[in-house]
Amino acid sequence: EKPMIVAASKVDVANPEKLKKLQAMAKRRKLPFYAISAVTGQGVDALKYGVAAEVKRAREAERSQTAEAGSAALLL
Repeated sequence: EKPMIVAASKVDVANPEKLKKLQAMAKRRKLPFYAISAVTGQGVDALKYGVAAEVKRAREAERSQTAEAGSAALLL
């Protein structure tokens, strides 16, 4: 399963009620939520760091799976 995040853009002009609903949906699904605005810069850094953290986790998980598969092959 691929890592997922939820990013809401244009929050400087977004409908606050819809934004709340989207945030609630992300929370129910246990997905990271980022509200960003390219115009004001709000949340952009947090999104960049959040994406980097998800990529790092995915790479580490992939490495550990590869290492486990290699160990299992050696045992056979």
